[in-house]
Amino acid sequence: MNARQWYPWKCISFHPEGTECIPSMCCSALTQIIYGGLIFVALVLTIGAMFTPGWNELKQNIDDAASGLEKNHTLPVLPKQSGILPFSCTMPAHNTNGDDGCKAWWEKQPTWLKVVAVAMGVAVVAQVFAFIWNLVTFFACCCKRWLIQPLIGASLVASITMAVAVILFYVKNKDQIEDYKKIQGYENIDTNQVSYSFYLAIGGLVVSVLSFIAAGITQWFAKKSL
Repeated sequence: MNARQWYPWKCISFHPEGTECIPSMCCSALTQIIYGGLIFVALVLTIGAMFTPGWNELKQNIDDAASGLEKNHTLPVLPKQSGILPFSCTMPAHNTNGDDGCKAWWEKQPTWLKVVAVAMGVAVVAQVFAFIWNLVTFFACCCKRWLIQPLIGASLVASITMAVAVILFYVKNKDQIEDYKKIQGYENIDTNQVSYSFYLAIGGLVVSVLSFIAAGITQWFAKKSL
């Protein structure tokens, strides 16, 4: 039985008597490089989506509508753009409360929006773990077929939680416009559409799914010692 020496980028098989050396590229190492690139892109997109205030956008002239309500402090001021975190919103130009205005808006948001935020947070944690673990196992000299198994699980968790966040937000956000129309001064709002942060989340979801596929291929190559 041949002895085998492992390197991160290739594996070299030696004849038992040491008279023959046969170099070959490790396919599992190559797919790990691809996986690392995919999970990094997914992480950047997910963080970008999570921390930016562009999940939805109200198309009415919010500045004009809200300025008529500024004397009545019991009525809420709606953000022109909003995200999924307490600080991620863009308030109308007349609003002087800054981050406090976003915080007050956030406290009145339904539970489903906070579920979206938690799901995105879980996805970020899974992606960070996957990226770090992929680097660690890339330089493993043995037992790689077992060590890389968590990569599949991490990508699966990231894909599922991001899918939950994207689908839940898209479905519920369309219904929220009816709640906005009940507020005096905002009756003419007719467009509450998703914006750039939502599309970043979709991009992160797609790349997370691709990373899950890449992890499965890497696992298959590792089992075959390729």
